[in-house]
Amino acid sequence: MERFHGEDLAVDAGAVAVVVDGVVGYALAEEQLRQGLTVVAESVNPPAVTRDAWREAAARARVGVVEVEVRCSDPVEHRRRAASRSVDVLRLPLPG
Repeated sequence: MERFHGEDLAVDAGAVAVVVDGVVGYALAEEQLRQGLTVVAESVNPPAVTRDAWREAAARARVGVVEVEVRCSDPVEHRRRAASRSVDVLRLPLPG
């Protein structure tokens, strides 16, 4: 049975998925927010400066931010999951 994710629905609807990092990502997010669009940004980097930059982009666009932090409390399990993960978004093209 196929598994569908939000990303699959977005791709089916014609959304363009863009993977960007750093300054380009923050600027792109800010522009999208200024146009009234929703931005979902995943930040797995531990330095606060990376998360702060997403918040600052939203503040400049005068929109709110919702943050969700998910942590695995077991370091051994975390390493196992990271080492064995696979991509399961069916129709989202991945960077080459």
